[in-house]
Amino acid sequence: MTLQATIKSLNNSAEYRLIKNFDIDENFMESFELGAIPYSIVNNDALKGDQSNPRFAQGTKSDTWGYVTENTKYRQAHFDHEDRDTNPTWITEIADYIRDNQGLSNIVCTITRQNPGNSLPPHVDMYCTYREEKDIPVEDATNVIRYLVFLEDWKTGHFLQFGHSVCCYWRKGDCISWENGLRHLSTNAGTEPKFAMQITGVQK
Repeated sequence: MTLQATIKSLNNSAEYRLIKNFDIDENFMESFELGAIPYSIVNNDALKGDQSNPRFAQGTKSDTWGYVTENTKYRQAHFDHEDRDTNPTWITEIADYIRDNQGLSNIVCTITRQNPGNSLPPHVDMYCTYREEKDIPVEDATNVIRYLVFLEDWKTGHFLQFGHSVCCYWRKGDCISWENGLRHLSTNAGTEPKFAMQITGVQK
């Protein structure tokens, strides 16, 4: 069975769904490096912050599980779909497809690099930063949905988990999605960086 047949087979019963395979620009790394910003789930400043903030709760919970700043790092570059004139063409084309075929609005695309030895511990997306930046009203919070496009073929040690379903063996350009509120995680236990692009928006 080929790797692509495997992911399609897994998708039949998985808690995530395979949407489409997109063409990925060979120079996607250049798009990433232009605006990459470092982050960490367990951030020491966040742990001293507003205890009512969901980020504080997530950071505290991950800290009690044994995660620290050094093993929850990642870098992200953000591209607002409204900035069509300055965004890379390939990102705009993918966002346009999701908008037109999945009914998504207020789209933001985010390329993420996760280096070996780092994890995003089990969590439920609260979309706090996205909702703040796009001024999404409370009544639309449950309509926020996220898609994920893998920018390279699967490599050893790279995997995600959605609910009880493990996701691996993807092909460059594969796009998946999952339900709002589903607990998930992402880990790089391999030897090379893992690259993917989130597409976040409101779906009605």
